[in-house]
Amino acid sequence: MLRAGTGCFWGKRMSKAKMSGMMGKRKKREHCRMGAAVLTAVLGLGMSVPAAQALAAEVPDGGFFDDYVGEQQGNVTYLPEDYDMSYDGALDQHTGGGLENADTQGELPEGLESVIMITQDMGYDTSLQMYVNYVRGDVNKRYYSSLPRDVITNGNISFNMGTRSQYVLYRDGERVSDADVSNITQEGAYVLENFGQGSSDAERFEFTILQSTTNTMEQFRIPEGFSYSRVTVNGEEAAAPAGAVYQMPSDGVYGFQFRNEELGISYYTEINKDTVAPMLEFVGLVDGKAHGPVQMLPVGEEETVIRVSRDGTQINVPFDRVLDDYGSYVVTVSDLAGNSMEYRFVIQVYFTMTSMLVFLLLAMIAAGLFGYYRYVKSHLRIR
Repeated sequence: MLRAGTGCFWGKRMSKAKMSGMMGKRKKREHCRMGAAVLTAVLGLGMSVPAAQALAAEVPDGGFFDDYVGEQQGNVTYLPEDYDMSYDGALDQHTGGGLENADTQGELPEGLESVIMITQDMGYDTSLQMYVNYVRGDVNKRYYSSLPRDVITNGNISFNMGTRSQYVLYRDGERVSDADVSNITQEGAYVLENFGQGSSDAERFEFTILQSTTNTMEQFRIPEGFSYSRVTVNGEEAAAPAGAVYQMPSDGVYGFQFRNEELGISYYTEINKDTVAPMLEFVGLVDGKAHGPVQMLPVGEEETVIRVSRDGTQINVPFDRVLDDYGSYVVTVSDLAGNSMEYRFVIQVYFTMTSMLVFLLLAMIAAGLFGYYRYVKSHLRIR
């Protein structure tokens, strides 16, 4: 725990110590600089880099540490004249004031006066109309987002990371190469790991973009700091939970409206849950076998995707969905939610009208050739 009294008192004592007549003004200034350096070494272990640099700066020529408190010298700020040198409590890492002083506790740096805090690590900037996220609660390491963390949305989300942040974006567990976080629109479960300036441990911002039907969601969760204002299931009003989680045990269309009262901001997300696999009807198929063409007919009006392979090779699905070549087939039908059904069957060798006509024609040609051969052989004379 940082203590304000130890280093500051020592520096003050150095500036006011009785010195011998042989010690000149330059000698006094060196002692004051030594006091500031020791103070920097003590406080710099727990303070931010700018604060440590400010304390480490040299005192202007011709004065002492005590003579310049409360002044702004370039990017250096000295302690105020009314600073309590006897205070022996913890320091606020952002304001430099004592945590036991209610007037200084929780003050935000200049430029963040318009921020309304929602959680310890997130606020809302009313002037920018964006959420400000603090890396591990440090207001000096922050980035902005258009939506709150842990949100599930049907739309897009954008980030302003600043120029010195280092971040990595993952989508469905896979790292996104050359990620552009200024406007993220593609569906998926995302994790944005932000390291911030001078940070080694990543801060995680999780969110989900869901624009189509899903078959995996078991519950819906709203961001911290928000509460449910309305819930509907298949268009009918449902009881909103008091907590952040709403269970989704059955299929249906769920609508969630959630709101932050202090901000006066509401969001709406719709979830279409479907866990039933689509089905196909096969015309011409009996007990997994067919002796002629097989037609595939979707059951219901649900949008589906059909994939067909014959003898282990993927083939294009005919426009009329009729399979007429013999072989072993595997047909897979899936819907937008990811549910799928697989069918296996065999089309055996069969004769069509065309093939029968061709066969008869070839048989007639063969019979004619055979008769001609017999005729020539029986009437052939050797002279």
